Amino acid sequence: MGAITGQQVVGASTSVLESGVGVASATGALAPIAAGLGISVPVLGAIIGAGIMAAAAAIDAIMNSGCGQTCIVSTQFANQANSALQQNIEAYFALPTPRPLSAQRAALSNFDTFWAWLQQPSQCGNPNLGTAGQRCISDRAAGACTWKQPANEVPPWGTPPAGACWNWQSGYRDPIADDPNVYDDSLDVQQSSAALNAVTQTAQVAGSSLPVSTSGISPLLLLVGAGALLWAVS
Repeated sequence: MGAITGQQVVGASTSVLESGVGVASATGALAPIAAGLGISVPVLGAIIGAGIMAAAAAIDAIMNSGCGQTCIVSTQFANQANSALQQNIEAYFALPTPRPLSAQRAALSNFDTFWAWLQQPSQCGNPNLGTAGQRCISDRAAGACTWKQPANEVPPWGTPPAGACWNWQSGYRDPIADDPNVYDDSLDVQQSSAALNAVTQTAQVAGSSLPVSTSGISPLLLLVGAGALLWAVS
């Protein structure tokens, strides 16, 4: 394999992170780059948190879209909200088991932030919306049974089961919160730091000349951070 250039690193790392791709795609994109730089990564799976970060961006976009009070109770808004929350839970369960506690917390934070925002007086919590505003919250709250889980749409993680009450809590939050395949990755901080330094030194030796992005963060750091995280959870 020929020498890996800085531009290849930039292209692979930024495109993978920005797209929030799944496990297989992330592995395929980054494996040759890591190999070309001489980086030994025991398990080059999904970039931990990439899909969850993409879901957070989608949720943030909805919350900052300027959607008015009429819009907030519309079918279009509901579809967009469901899509973003579905993206969040799918990204979480796409992570290999055992899944890191930090990823679980991030996915739950995405949901909780969105749910808290929806209940604000400026959104569905506005009394002027009347019944529509009340149902915007009550139909999606824990225990609500406005909708039931269709047998042909039970997700791979198995909950809610067919015929069970479906709402935002049972459909988008509880499966993440109740995931039994989680380990505490907070003890991996020192290992991650060591891996970060090792990968940084390897990249420097490779002689890559990388530009700094407009945000002041070198695209290489995206790859380095991903490598450190992947190394830590292996």
